[in-house]
Amino acid sequence: MTGGRSGLVVEVPAAESTVAQHRLRLDPLASLGVPAHVTVLFPFVPVEKLDEGVHDRVAAIAGSVETFSYRFSTPAWFGDDVVYLAPEPPEPFVRLTELLWAAFPDQPPYGGAFDEVIPHLTIGHGNDRSALQRAEASVLSQLPVEGRAERLTLLVEGEGGRWTVDRRFSLGA
Repeated sequence: MTGGRSGLVVEVPAAESTVAQHRLRLDPLASLGVPAHVTVLFPFVPVEKLDEGVHDRVAAIAGSVETFSYRFSTPAWFGDDVVYLAPEPPEPFVRLTELLWAAFPDQPPYGGAFDEVIPHLTIGHGNDRSALQRAEASVLSQLPVEGRAERLTLLVEGEGGRWTVDRRFSLGA
């Protein structure tokens, strides 16, 4: 496979029942196979450059980070067009990003577009603000969402922009 993008995420299956219906309407990535998640490093290595050496480095980093608990109890906004859930605490997600970026310095978070890494689980973006506000209100009534991060997932973009799991790496292994 050539030309596709990849990304490293922490999947948040505990949030699917809370956010899935909204993500399918308000986050185009949901319909392309991307599960509820917190992005750790995107964009990551282009698909054609993913090899055992890359996988081994990611596995070593993931293995050096202990599993951790998270809680999502607060919706938040980036501007007027992105509503998301903020993890508590955010630090374990930031630490994962920092470790991976240090190991892959040519892959800055979000292509270097932002000065600060703000871990988040997107509910919706790029839609009418009133639709995003309705989703926020609906999700708020179902919070908190709690879970445990136990693995890092490498997603790859394939034909037609569809995303699939390439590998999963255990944390604290």
